[in-house]
Amino acid sequence: MNRDYTKLKEDLICLGLQPGDSVLIHSSFKAMGKIDGGIQTLLDALRSVVKDSGTLVFPTLTHAGVTPESPVFSQTETPSCVGAVSEYVRTLGESLRSVHPTHSCAALGKLADTYTQSHHLDNTPVGEHSPFFKLKENGGKILMLGCGLKPNTSMHGVEEAFRTPYVLSPEPFLYTIKTPEGEYQKPYYRHWISQNGYAQRYDRVITVLNQLYIIEGLVHGAKSYLIDSAEMWKQALQVMKRDPHFFVDKIDE
Repeated sequence: MNRDYTKLKEDLICLGLQPGDSVLIHSSFKAMGKIDGGIQTLLDALRSVVKDSGTLVFPTLTHAGVTPESPVFSQTETPSCVGAVSEYVRTLGESLRSVHPTHSCAALGKLADTYTQSHHLDNTPVGEHSPFFKLKENGGKILMLGCGLKPNTSMHGVEEAFRTPYVLSPEPFLYTIKTPEGEYQKPYYRHWISQNGYAQRYDRVITVLNQLYIIEGLVHGAKSYLIDSAEMWKQALQVMKRDPHFFVDKIDE
């Protein structure tokens, strides 16, 4: 018996992950220390907890490499720039990847097709067809494994929904999209927060959520959070109505 596998399962269940859950997973694999069997053991533990009725979604973002200067995205070839776990899942033959030049996701499980099939219809990173948006519509959860709360991509969706002026580029950029079905070009807006003079502070979400909706605990020794996605969107939007800049700081000139 792999003790790390057993420990991971116990910790994930203790954090609140349940059979049938749809869960979006941000992670720092290094933060969890050495795991016998590596990323596959973590993935096996996650799948064992959510079971066949559940769905695992992983951001496979590519914004670091797919840029206005290098505007080509391949659904099957472009690597993730947000960690080893997301890249590992991306390369699995059974995973499905959404089509977006900078903010794709890979998914495994019962609703993998539902979450990934229509992302190409959006022209912003976290629009209403994105896996991030669909997750909150479907009662899903967000799991931050050892990476803190700042890299919470779903918060960009909150900013897009609120239409805050700092979140998107003023004009779209033209990208080349390559899929197994063919190649085409489409204009997309980019997230433009730092270019507009702001720094993300999505860690502040912990101050606006009741403990029923954000659970903190350790997973294989790494500080982790399980968040109710729909409640996070709801409460974050309410806060932004009072203060549109609550989740960012102005960058000093």
